Parts: sequence; structure tokens; C-alpha cells
Amino acid sequence: TIDSQITQDIFISYSPIKTLRLIASVQNISDRQPSFDAASGFFDTSQYDLRGRYARLGFEYRFK
Repeated sequence: TIDSQITQDIFISYSPIKTLRLIASVQNISDRQPSFDAASGFFDTSQYDLRGRYARLGFEYRFK
């Protein structure tokens, strides 16, 4: 049996003008590590992400 895992993410977008959108997100805010799978001797990477907490910044600009 492998323990369950819950991660929390946050996503924010802001449009200061009609053609521009600023984007920020943080994945796995609590930085929880995946449960260990004793049967395989490792983490189940098909269902869990080993990166831990990570952030993304971006923007979208639309030409008219």
C-alpha cells in the first residue's frame, strides 16, 4: 500500500490592458515529496512529480 498524496497549486493572471496578460503559478506549494513505493524501491514517477515546489512566470500578448 502506498500513502495518498495531496498537493496544492496556485495560479494568478492579470490583464493590465486588453492585449496583455501576465501569468504566475506555483505548483506544490507545501513542497511535499511523493510517497515511497517499497515494492519498486523508488517513488512512483508515473503518478507523482519529483520536482517538489516550482514556480512559473509568463505573459501573453495578442496582436490585433
